[in-house]
Amino acid sequence: MKILMLATVLCLAAPLLVTAGGSKDSKKSDQTAHTSQKAMPVWINTPSADYSEDSYIVAAGSGRTRADAEKEAAASVGRIINQSISAEEHLQSSVSTGSAEQATFATSVSTSTTLREITGISIKENWTAENGTEYALAVLDRSAAGQYYRGKVSENSSKIQDLLAVAKPGTLKGCKDTVSAYELALDNDYYMELLSVIKPVYRKTTMLPYGSSAKVSEAAQKQLSTVSVQVTVDGDTNGQLAAAFTSAIGKTGIKTGGGKDAPYTLDCSVTYETFKMTGSDYDFARYNLSSKLTEKASGTSEFAWTKSGRQGKLSAQEAKSAAVRAAEKAIQEEFSSEFSAMLTK
Repeated sequence: MKILMLATVLCLAAPLLVTAGGSKDSKKSDQTAHTSQKAMPVWINTPSADYSEDSYIVAAGSGRTRADAEKEAAASVGRIINQSISAEEHLQSSVSTGSAEQATFATSVSTSTTLREITGISIKENWTAENGTEYALAVLDRSAAGQYYRGKVSENSSKIQDLLAVAKPGTLKGCKDTVSAYELALDNDYYMELLSVIKPVYRKTTMLPYGSSAKVSEAAQKQLSTVSVQVTVDGDTNGQLAAAFTSAIGKTGIKTGGGKDAPYTLDCSVTYETFKMTGSDYDFARYNLSSKLTEKASGTSEFAWTKSGRQGKLSAQEAKSAAVRAAEKAIQEEFSSEFSAMLTK
């Protein structure tokens, strides 16, 4: 009786063992299927697999987070475009037989293309690897981006022509108008370079009614040369600082001199004071500089700049001489930079 019951139990248990074994195999099969679904997409190693290079510019990127991956993918598209622009510029410069001197007033105008964002890039795919690495695919539609930048060129061209038309000779306002036109012309140069890479046919069919950025630069330089500024520096005993102010203004293309007939005056002053500091064996001298550019006819203040500093030396005379040199350097560097930047505002 006991033998019969044991046989019955074994018979009943056998299907359970078979079922359990089948369940383990089933889980392994499911796991294999899941891994297959998580296989690396083709676009990660071949971004252009599903996108025609004639119609799109594509690039993949990776990162620890999805945002990082998308940012890297978009940056990769940008690098592809900017590398193509750089290659084209190198080719053009290698066959060029002429050279043009850079406009002196343009020192404050940024012409860098590598720092500019490129409009029209979108993220089309995302994928997460088993180790947590994120991937993204960025795509730029050549036609859509080409239409956008062609529109920007047209918009800027209209503004450039308007600015050149209203620029009044002999006025700082006229100078700012033409310099602004030059900035827009440089922007258009960049957009035209983008078009030459993104959509070459648009580049060939897009015209610049103002001619070129070089012609706008010439117009700006001509405008600047019609303005003159009388420079006076109170407290400048040997004319050293007046010469520095005059040179800084002259670098922009604006003339200095003209005496009382000049429509603008730069009224400056400098003071010095020597002093001792407790616990120091040095003598110190402090300089205080101030300047204001004014339109004589209206009394309007166009620009103001101040600067102070101190120098320490073994004697008061040496400290004073060092303070004069420091003031001169501040004019040559800081005043010059800010005066040029004023023309671009």
